[in-house]
Amino acid sequence: MLGVPKSKVRLVEHDEKWAEVFEKTKLALINIHGDNIVDIQHVGSTAIKGIIAKPMLDIAILFKKISDPVFNAMKKSGYEYYRFLYNIYIVMKKSTLSFFMTR
Repeated sequence: MLGVPKSKVRLVEHDEKWAEVFEKTKLALINIHGDNIVDIQHVGSTAIKGIIAKPMLDIAILFKKISDPVFNAMKKSGYEYYRFLYNIYIVMKKSTLSFFMTR
């Protein structure tokens, strides 16, 4: 199971390393998807300094076009499809990272 177990919530103190992990992950995603990415943002509670948070890094990615090659590249990099959310977001996860992708 990825992230926090279903029906369980775990909150921890803010960790300054979350911003570093985001920056490294952002660069890796840019290397994977190149100019198909319009924007990448660190979102969710781990993006807010000084508050307790669920220890799962949420990243929003805006693509010019979402297609099979995008999913294939994410899967090849160790990410897995999680769910379709609100008819516009595709959620993919890797360990304690989650990605909200839209076009």
